[in-house]
Amino acid sequence: MRAVRYHRGATGVRCEVVPVPEPGPGEVLIRVEAAGLCGTDVSIAYGGAQRMVSLPVLTLGHEAAGTITATADGAGPWRAGDRVAVSPIVTCGHCKYCDRGASETCNDATVFGLGRDGALAEYLAAPVSALVRLPDNVPAPVGAITAA
Repeated sequence: MRAVRYHRGATGVRCEVVPVPEPGPGEVLIRVEAAGLCGTDVSIAYGGAQRMVSLPVLTLGHEAAGTITATADGAGPWRAGDRVAVSPIVTCGHCKYCDRGASETCNDATVFGLGRDGALAEYLAAPVSALVRLPDNVPAPVGAITAA
């Protein structure tokens, strides 16, 4: 698949061919139909926000919507063919904050495109905790920017 990738220490990004990600337990694979390009992505590409990126090589993008193409064990009610928007923040689900329902302060939260591969790609593996069902009457580009 094609993905827009950032390499730590380099200015700019490259479109590269990389393997389609495999969804892990509790995750789904999404065919990305729309991805937002925000100021953070642009800043990283131009070298202004490199400190925010926690991996040496990373697919950018934290605003996404698309269709589930595959599910892994633990995906619950999600099925191939479901339309989804993806929350940009992935929480751990088990720290004291997540347990109290205050996941916005999760100690181990990551963000697509900053701490894990993001949405500027043809496919995205995402945990089910980050999914929002996208109604049929909401276009993917709208869903991508509203889940953020």
